[in-house]
Amino acid sequence: MFDLPLDTFESAEQARLARDFTTAEKLFKAQLEKHPQDTRAMRGLGQLFCQTDRFKEAMEILSRSLTIDPNDRVAMHYLGLAFGGIGKLQESANCYKAVIEAYRDYEPSYLEMARLLIAVGQVEESIRTLRTALNYLPDSAAIHADLAGFLCAADRPEEAEPIALRAIELDAYYR
Repeated sequence: MFDLPLDTFESAEQARLARDFTTAEKLFKAQLEKHPQDTRAMRGLGQLFCQTDRFKEAMEILSRSLTIDPNDRVAMHYLGLAFGGIGKLQESANCYKAVIEAYRDYEPSYLEMARLLIAVGQVEESIRTLRTALNYLPDSAAIHADLAGFLCAADRPEEAEPIALRAIELDAYYR
């Protein structure tokens, strides 16, 4: 499928991003056979498992990866997604909190934490989470957009309007 001379991990990651999950899984597993401690391959396989709703498998491989590299924010974030996928919302929230506390500028964990809080009816806490995120990520169109939507859901359209307009500006600027 790929014409470039790539190593197994890079080929696996390209296949995953192209949504060729069968090929990607085979290549990630081949990489792990050659290099059993390769946390990049573990993380990639965990991401693939999350993308294909195989959350328990994702939890296993991501937990293994995090025992080797506990500072891998992407692996921790995806572990949060995996926990959420099987309904373990507190564990999911704990993963997002850990990432946010260690890496204040990691947008995906703020977004997922806010969405999780909305799902359990904690609208105000979700809004606080996104307002905090804006302190570290003032140019995030996604955070502005979610915050505007959540403010509208909380029946606060006057607060939402300037934030929504800023989201539109940012989205247009970065396109």
